[in-house]
Amino acid sequence: MKNVKRIIAILLAVMTLAAMLAACGDSSKEEEKNNNTAASASQTDPQNDPEDETQDETQGDGPGVVEDDVEITGQGAEWGDYSFLIPDGFTLKEADEFSPYDFAVEKSSFSYFYFNTEADDENMMQHYNYNKATYTNEQVDFEYVYGDNTWTGFQYSDGWGGYGFEAYTTIDGKIVRVSSAGYQYDSAVAVFVLESLAKK
Repeated sequence: MKNVKRIIAILLAVMTLAAMLAACGDSSKEEEKNNNTAASASQTDPQNDPEDETQDETQGDGPGVVEDDVEITGQGAEWGDYSFLIPDGFTLKEADEFSPYDFAVEKSSFSYFYFNTEADDENMMQHYNYNKATYTNEQVDFEYVYGDNTWTGFQYSDGWGGYGFEAYTTIDGKIVRVSSAGYQYDSAVAVFVLESLAKK
């Protein structure tokens, strides 16, 4: 009988100890979970990170960014009857049989200014009107003066945060058309290139 009572007392003590240890384990797990949640929130929410100094910085001269204080530099170039400037980092690309342009000032396949200067005016406007009817996402019409020339055109969004535009002007009695991808019409790079375009 005494042995049974001792066994019961030992079992009760063991069960009590186990319950206490389990409660401590749950409490430390909950505390660790709360700490992890707070740390995660401060990493993902820039408002919770007082040391984040990049929140208000401009993210470079990407598509659609107009930066008045950016100094664009480049080299002079010529093609056909026209002279213009090529921004640093861009190249002059002349047309081949598969090109939809006469010459291009190009940074990449997604960042360029394609110029059409040789087609007759009627053909030029047919291409412009076709593109205006096609690229309708966030389309905005504009008339903008670059240097000595007033360009009429439209800007559109590619749907992924980038922009492009189509425009035309008359230089020395001839329509010149430009198709751009990667830039808004009033971006620093667009102004730099189109202001420099002139008849030789």
